[in-house]
Amino acid sequence: MSQPEDDAQHPEPLTPEEEERAAELQRFWEVARSRAGLGRLSAVVGTGVLATVPPPVGRLAAEPALADERLARVLDGTVTAVSAPLEELERAGADLPQADDLWIATDGAGRPRALLRTTGVEVVRLADVDADHVRAEAGHDDVAAWRRETDGALRTALGTEPDDTTPLLVERFVVVFP
Repeated sequence: MSQPEDDAQHPEPLTPEEEERAAELQRFWEVARSRAGLGRLSAVVGTGVLATVPPPVGRLAAEPALADERLARVLDGTVTAVSAPLEELERAGADLPQADDLWIATDGAGRPRALLRTTGVEVVRLADVDADHVRAEAGHDDVAAWRRETDGALRTALGTEPDDTTPLLVERFVVVFP
C-alpha cells in the first residue's frame, strides 16, 4: 500500500525568478554577515546557525514605492523605527521581534538592501504613540500628521478603522550593513 506524499518533503519547485531571489538573498547575507563581523568565531567554535541561515526578510511598507522611500530614509539615518498593528502580526503567525534580532530590509522589488538589528520592541496603544517614536519612524515629530499618514495603511492591515486603543508593535533598529 502506498503512503500519501508529504508536501513538506516534496515542496513545489522554485520558479527561475524565485531561484534568482534566493541566490541574491544568499549573496547579500554572505557579504553582510562578513562585513558585520557575524562569522568571526566560526574558526574557533565552528559555523553556527546565525552565520549560515539568513535572518527574516521584509519590506518597510506594503506599497513598493513607499518601501523604496522608507528604505532610502533608513539608509540615510533618518528612519530608525517601524510600527505595525499587533493584530496583523498575530494573524500572520509571525514571531514578534526581540532586541538583538537581525532582519534584512528589502527594496520595493524585494531585493535585499540592508541588514538591521532590532534595539527595542514594545507594544503601545495607537493613542500612546509619542513624538519621539514618530520622529524615529517618520523623520518629524508631528504625531497628528503621522496618524494621518499611517491611517490608510492601518485600516488596510486591520480590515477595519483603527482607534486609540489599537495595539501597535513599535520596533527600533540600527543599520548593521551597509
